[in-house]
Amino acid sequence: MKVEVLALIPEEEARKLKVAVFEFRKPDLAIAAYEPEHPAVVKLVEKFTSDGYRPKLFVGSMRGLEHLWSFYKF
Repeated sequence: MKVEVLALIPEEEARKLKVAVFEFRKPDLAIAAYEPEHPAVVKLVEKFTSDGYRPKLFVGSMRGLEHLWSFYKF
């Protein structure tokens, strides 16, 4: 994972929504989400789609998300 992909979702928002981008190959985005059907997560995916990306959601565990979030410090 390239750390730069995390910048697509600010850390505060990522933690609030329990999501993280973990792969980006323009225009494809891979997003881990603890609750992929949460309305706010659906809205985020719709925003990425309207911005020209092709987001794909994956169910992520809290432990996995915390690991991804730890890379924001870089």
